[in-house]
Amino acid sequence: MRTSEERSEPMPVAILMEYTHLAPDVIACLNEHGIEPFIVDRAESVLRTLYTSLDKWDAVVCPISACWQRGLDFVRALRCLRERCDSQIWSSVLILSTTAQHPTTVDLFRRTNGTRYAVFTSSNDLTCILELMRQESFESKREAHKLHLRLVHVGNSAGIGCIRYEQLLAVYASFQPGKENQIQQSPSVLQFLNLLAVNHWRFRTATEIVQLMRKSPFYAGGAVISVSSVKTYISRIEEVLSEVWRKAAGLGEPPRLIARESRIRKKGRLKHQPTFVRSVVNAHREPQGGSG
Repeated sequence: MRTSEERSEPMPVAILMEYTHLAPDVIACLNEHGIEPFIVDRAESVLRTLYTSLDKWDAVVCPISACWQRGLDFVRALRCLRERCDSQIWSSVLILSTTAQHPTTVDLFRRTNGTRYAVFTSSNDLTCILELMRQESFESKREAHKLHLRLVHVGNSAGIGCIRYEQLLAVYASFQPGKENQIQQSPSVLQFLNLLAVNHWRFRTATEIVQLMRKSPFYAGGAVISVSSVKTYISRIEEVLSEVWRKAAGLGEPPRLIARESRIRKKGRLKHQPTFVRSVVNAHREPQGGSG
C-alpha cells in the first residue's frame, strides 16, 4: 500500500463489470490518473481472488444500474468473507450507480461495512473518490498493524515471574502474524527494551525508569544506566522499532511509538514532563531451555 506522496506506483482497482459496464474512456481516464484498473467479469472471481488475498486491490468498483439487488448481494457476500477471514485489512468497495437510487436502497449499501456509495457523474469525480478511498485504506492499514514483541528469557526453570540473574536471550518483533524479525542490537539496548516491555509500557519519568532497573532481576549484575542516558536509549529503541515497521509493514513512515520528553517553563524554571512510552506494543515472554 502506498502513501499519498508515492504517486509513481499505480493504485490497483478491480472493476466488476457483471452488472453494468463503464465506458472505455472512463477506464482510460483512470489510467491517466495513476489508477490501474483490473477488469473482472464475474463477482465470483472477485470473491475468489480476495479469499486468498484480501488486500490484493486497494478498492473494488462495482457499477450498477437501476437493477441494484445483485450489487447489494455482492457487497454482503464480501462482508461475510471479511468476517470469516477475521481480517482488519481488506479492499473497500465503491458501489457506482449510473442512475440515482431510492434513499432506502442507498441506505442499504451504506450500512454494509466497508462499502461506499456514489452516483457516477464524471470520470474526474470518480478518480477523486478513488483517491480518497486510497488514503482511507492506507490509514486503516496503518491502524491495523500493531507491534508485538516476543521476549526470550533463560535462567528461570520455574517459569514463574522473573528471578535474580535471569537473562534475556533474544527479542523478536512483528507487525503482522508470521512476519517476525529478530532485533539485532547491543545487549544494553535489548535489556532496556525488555525492561519497558515487562513493565507494561506505562508512563515513566527517566528517574523512575532508572529505579526500575535497580529493582529488576535482569540488572542484578549492575550495568544500570544514568538518568541522563535514558533519553538516548529511548531514541535508540524508537529507531529500531521504526526500522522493523518499514521492513515488515510497508506502509510508509511509522507512527510515533515513543513520545518525546517535553519541557515547560514555569516561573523562570524548566519543569520536566515525564518521558513515556505509548501503550501500543504487546509483548510476551517465551521460555527457552528451562527459562522464565
